[in-house]
Amino acid sequence: MSHHLNTTQISGQSYSFQGDRVTLCAHVDFSEDCLSHASNWFLQLWAKTDDINDDTQGVKVAQIQIFPTSLQAFYRGESPVMLPAKNHDQYMMLALAEQPVNGATEIRKTAHFSKLERFYTPQINGDISLDWEDDSVHIQIDAITNPRDENNLSGSLNLELWDLPEKYTGGAWSGVQLAIAPLGVVAGGEQIKPCPIHVPASQPSDGRHLTLMLREWTSQGFVTRDYREFEDPYETNEELQLVTTSDEPISMWKRFLHLFS
Repeated sequence: MSHHLNTTQISGQSYSFQGDRVTLCAHVDFSEDCLSHASNWFLQLWAKTDDINDDTQGVKVAQIQIFPTSLQAFYRGESPVMLPAKNHDQYMMLALAEQPVNGATEIRKTAHFSKLERFYTPQINGDISLDWEDDSVHIQIDAITNPRDENNLSGSLNLELWDLPEKYTGGAWSGVQLAIAPLGVVAGGEQIKPCPIHVPASQPSDGRHLTLMLREWTSQGFVTRDYREFEDPYETNEELQLVTTSDEPISMWKRFLHLFS
């Protein structure tokens, strides 16, 4: 790492959640070389399930742009939240990121928080299976649970089946949506046990990652709250059992669906 990045430091960092938004704060000491860059600068909040001392990025939860005009300054800003999928303990990390003109954004400095966070969001519980037909799929799922407080009603929930080019890890993704099944809402501390679901579906592609996602409507659109992946590639006319593993928003696929078979 070059000398000017070694002399740029983050201190006094903090974050505070307010519903589906978060406030980020940090004092940044820039080097003169950094300030001379024609770059955009950001403070980013990341969540990750691995070692707190590991600077791997995980899932980007929030980001604010900062506008440095002096070598030393305190920055504070508010951002929408994109929580990681699954209710796992998360190590939190604040990052200083630089985006050069016509270049990709890169993390330049990081600061770790010792406190673990766990974000309670609607979850898939138990076993799941899919049974394919020519232009539809039967989805069998044990239960959907909302682990939030009693008075915290979920947003509208969807089960969505996606065909992805890469293994899904809980953050942003791109792929092809194969099917969608609206589930309604779930009260806090409650669960629903959907009847067998029969919906129109496109066929998956060979060699792709077939992933079932539970997505919730928020102020940012639908975001992923939980997911399950298939262990084996798709094979026509065979029932598939999902393996248990333990959000940029994407607009809803508008199509009339029959929820129950």
